[in-house]
Amino acid sequence: MWSLSRQSRARNTRKNAGCSDIPHEEVLNSDQDWLSQQTTMDDGTRRTIMQRRIEEAEKQSALTAQDTAAIKRLESHMKERHAQYALTEDAIGTGGEYKLARFLREHNYDLDATARSLVEFIRWRQAWAIDRLSVKHVAPALEALNIIPLGRTKQGLPAVYVRYQKTLPPDLEVISALAYWLEQYDREHAQSMLPMCFVIDLKGFDLRASRRIKMGKAHQRLLSFYPGRIGPSWIFRTNTVFRMIWRLVTPWVHSKYVAKLTVFGHDFSSLQDIFDPDQLIETLGGTMPADTHACTRLCYEKEGIPVGTVEPSPLSASVLSRYYGGADRAGDYECIRAGEGAKRDRFHRWTDYFFVLTRQSLFYFKDRDATEPNNAIELTADVSVAREHLMGHRHVLVIRTNEREYLVKFPSSESRREWMSAIEEVLEHK
Repeated sequence: MWSLSRQSRARNTRKNAGCSDIPHEEVLNSDQDWLSQQTTMDDGTRRTIMQRRIEEAEKQSALTAQDTAAIKRLESHMKERHAQYALTEDAIGTGGEYKLARFLREHNYDLDATARSLVEFIRWRQAWAIDRLSVKHVAPALEALNIIPLGRTKQGLPAVYVRYQKTLPPDLEVISALAYWLEQYDREHAQSMLPMCFVIDLKGFDLRASRRIKMGKAHQRLLSFYPGRIGPSWIFRTNTVFRMIWRLVTPWVHSKYVAKLTVFGHDFSSLQDIFDPDQLIETLGGTMPADTHACTRLCYEKEGIPVGTVEPSPLSASVLSRYYGGADRAGDYECIRAGEGAKRDRFHRWTDYFFVLTRQSLFYFKDRDATEPNNAIELTADVSVAREHLMGHRHVLVIRTNEREYLVKFPSSESRREWMSAIEEVLEHK
């Protein structure tokens, strides 16, 4: 999808959006008609169309007969198996049957799996004091996340724009802010199952962000407590570094979330197939003014707290560690092969590394306990690997790419043979 034509991008974008536009024959017969009428359609007509789209989106997210029947079975199941965890608003928050239906759908109506997830959710809410978290506890981190509200998609779904920030607060503050923000959205849409869509701008992403990306496991667990709330999302201005790290951590992220992501290059014009211009900020090619402080300000207003009020969080770092753990070490990665070796740099100096081989890349870390890769060799179709004989250095492999040659060596001839075989197997499937 890195270099598709506009027509192809439009088809793929609409496919990934997972739904079609809402019929409105009196005013609009197709997206093309809508785009051509934008300059002449009055504000009242636009509002009417959008309101009908929102109503249709709400209708599509309503409870079904299957949901209602499953909820009754779930309530009985919880009373029999987990009587100490009552499904009250104090325990699970707002939403009632809609929340239970979202958990059931997430687990394909499996009662045991849904019950276990709800028990974990209730415990998490208590440990993280979700009902006591306030904007005054998370405002600085919420501002740093730079979440900018957008309008609605053409399918009537709410959306936000998130710009990558090189400097972020500590992990506990970031996770707390995300938990608070998701909880607020959950409360606002308690009587529906509407998901939130994301437009993510990764301009400036660099290797130093890899640990943040590796917090994808923490984010995934957080999202599991708000099932069904993440809708189709679109990532723009990605670079090689992001793609390298993303390939490394994708195995951690549930396939349901990966399937909702569409990755583009640097052209925001694809968003015109998803949003009407008056629902998109000017930065992204729309006509809405961008308000970088709107997210935090709205939270203050909803809570009735003076804007700018800040108080210490009731949470401690031990809570973060207990629920999300620390950054993963190189030695803990899911991979094809991992082990020690060395790599020669441009100045012919050899440095010891811990290598991690995945289906897309050969990563090298400072050691097996490192949480950030120093770099990686992308294993594309044009890459080759061969044995190399160097004076004074044994068990060497040369990996040739279009850009350069990489020399790596291993402790023994057997180790080199196994590494070469593993890399060749990866390349055979390119």
